Amino acid sequence: MLVPLAALLVAAASDPDARWTTLLAVDEVTVEVDAASLGGQGTVRAQLRWTFADRAAAPDAWDAGVRYALDVLEVDCRAGTSRTWSSAAFTHDGGAVATMSFAEASPAWRKHRVESVGGIVARGVCAVAGKGGAPR
Repeated sequence: MLVPLAALLVAAASDPDARWTTLLAVDEVTVEVDAASLGGQGTVRAQLRWTFADRAAAPDAWDAGVRYALDVLEVDCRAGTSRTWSSAAFTHDGGAVATMSFAEASPAWRKHRVESVGGIVARGVCAVAGKGGAPR
């Protein structure tokens, strides 16, 4: 299942209709959302692109060779929670890192601390989707 998922996400990442908007950019990691991918009624479903520039951002992933990942995320903007449906991890030259990739059939909702990367990303997705930021 991971190979088709990876192929799908790589195709989406190079989609000429994608509108990548930066949600977070620090020395260790950059997180972008494809504004063209946003959808959903009560929750917002989005595609994220993570670019890792330093081991500090995700030590286990970095040590496995991951330099970027593409995720499918769902955010409940009212509740301030999110869940990750899938993640495809890649090396610097685009090779898939299967051991760091996954697809969930029914991922759990997670509440993030406001100052955490997860909290910043969730609020950013909601803001780009025009649903305001998640509650603090």
